[in-house]
Amino acid sequence: VAEGAQLRQAAGLRGITAPTEVLLEQTGIVSERPALLRLEEALTQQDGVADVLGPGDSPFTDPRGVIMSENGNAARFIVIFDSDPLAAQAIDDVRTLQANVNLLAIEAGLPNAEVTVTGQTVIASKVADQTRLSLIVVLIVALLIELVILIIYLRALVAPVVLLLCSALSVAAALGLTTLLFQGILGHQGLTFYAPFAAAVLLIALGSDYNVFAVGPIWRETKQRPLAEALSIAVPGSAQAITIAGLILAATFSLVAIIPLSTFRQIAFAMTVGLLLDTLVVRPILTPAVLTLLGSAASWPSKRVKTSAAAFLRSPEPQSASDQAASDRAGSDRAASPERVPEGSG
Repeated sequence: VAEGAQLRQAAGLRGITAPTEVLLEQTGIVSERPALLRLEEALTQQDGVADVLGPGDSPFTDPRGVIMSENGNAARFIVIFDSDPLAAQAIDDVRTLQANVNLLAIEAGLPNAEVTVTGQTVIASKVADQTRLSLIVVLIVALLIELVILIIYLRALVAPVVLLLCSALSVAAALGLTTLLFQGILGHQGLTFYAPFAAAVLLIALGSDYNVFAVGPIWRETKQRPLAEALSIAVPGSAQAITIAGLILAATFSLVAIIPLSTFRQIAFAMTVGLLLDTLVVRPILTPAVLTLLGSAASWPSKRVKTSAAAFLRSPEPQSASDQAASDRAGSDRAASPERVPEGSG
């Protein structure tokens, strides 16, 4: 598989694994061979097209059944893109081809032909649109569910929202670094359309666990001490476990990059970087810093979090009426009883 991928890349024919087909239907179209050759040439000049196989490339004297239909009313061109046929660049190229192909057919001398573009890249284009909407809904629902869980767990509104923003920030950073590596440095045409969404959903799900593990001990400590002391006690205790778990998961996801397919490598890199950012930066550094800046407002609308030790000093509890009456009677009895004179005195 790896050798095949390298050969395709070296030949500039990465799209040969899933070529796109342009179908033309018109009565007696097989007799329009000069027009078909002109259209083949025009298709070759389109953006992202590495090669086109059509009537002009058939080794058969009668290409019916291969390039043209048996009844002579249909012809097809096999378009090979120079990029991954399921990646963003190929999807953009096939959308451009779909927008221009009717005009190209008219200019080639086939104004009455019905032109259709099909293939896995076209399917990927439609799936990308549908998947993008579905995954956006999934992301929103996942964030809302995590927000509700944190609100119930922490009994606060401000801290859960801020913690979610921190998680979203680490996910955005991971996806940005993935785009920078694969497009800016390695020169890939684009990320596979579903790779960022898959990585984002997984990172948000894992981030919700780390939120509970990191903030839960802090919230328990704030029952007994100010926020600064609670952070100094809880963060070191939970950071070690979170860091070890994150490093194990990051190492596990990094092994996916062994598969010589760009999509798997994109997901592996995004997950590895996202987990490292979450466990080494967000939980031990960013989260305590944000909670410190928020102070007592972090637990709003409750007043669970306090920032000063004075808030934990309690005034003596007032005695009840019965306890006060009993204390008064005891004092009266002690005052009325004569002092006992020791024997032998005087």
